[in-house]
Order: sequence, then C-alpha cells, then structure tokens
Amino acid sequence: MDLDKVVQMGGHEKPRTYRPTHGMAGAEITMSINAMIDKYAKDKSFVIMKKTRATELVMKDGQIEGVVVEGKDGKKTIRARNVVLGTGGYALGGEGTFLAKYRPDLAAFATTNGKWCTGDGHRMAEKLDAQLIDMQNIQVHPTGFIDPSH
Repeated sequence: MDLDKVVQMGGHEKPRTYRPTHGMAGAEITMSINAMIDKYAKDKSFVIMKKTRATELVMKDGQIEGVVVEGKDGKKTIRARNVVLGTGGYALGGEGTFLAKYRPDLAAFATTNGKWCTGDGHRMAEKLDAQLIDMQNIQVHPTGFIDPSH
C-alpha cells in the first residue's frame, strides 16, 4: 500500500502524516491488512478464530508457549512455538484502568474510545511480570465532545 501523500493535520506545525493518495487512511490500511489476512488464512499459514478472546498467556520454564482463549466453544489452550501479542489500546478511562494508572490527568477526558479499549493484552503481559514501557505516552481521541448539560 502506498502512503505517498504527506499532509499537515491538526496540531502539527509541518506536514508529517503519510496518507494514501486515494481514500481514507484508516479504511485503506484496514482493507490492505484484511486482504493479507485473507491470503494467509487461505494458505493455512494460520487460523482465524472469530468471536474469540485471548485471556491468558501460558508460560513454561520462563518461556511463553501458548495462549488461553475463550470463544463459542468454551475455553481452550493453544500451544505455539511463537506467540505474537498484538494488543489494542487502553484509552478507556475510569477507576482501575491503565489510563487512570499511567495518565490520571486524562482519565476523565471526553473521548470516542469504546468500551473495548481496556488494554487486555497489556494485562496478560503484566501478569507475567513483563516490563511495560512508555505507557504514559498515549493519545486519546477527543473527536467527539460531550455536552454535560444534556
């Protein structure tokens, strides 16, 4: 995917955001990633498990060797030679959240982040004493504003 257009976004002093020439950046990136996922799934490079949630990393002798998942068929452990922990954000605020822990100044900020932005992958790693770094470097998306009078 070509990200050949450099634009200046809100808050920037100079153009520095790379975008596709045609289409919206998020949609184009998502469609490109989905196309690659479909290709690899057809090649049987991996299995896609929809409506399935990773709940725990499995460690043995100091090495990650799998993941526990919960889905429509219940809970099961998947053993793997390699585990890649790709995790979403944690910008949902509130008591007991990563946002409250690492950036309490932003915890009550109006945001369009949804109830799924809880940092579950970070929590799984933290349970195994993984070092979480740069957790204070977070961007919340105040692209929707709440009028407290309504």
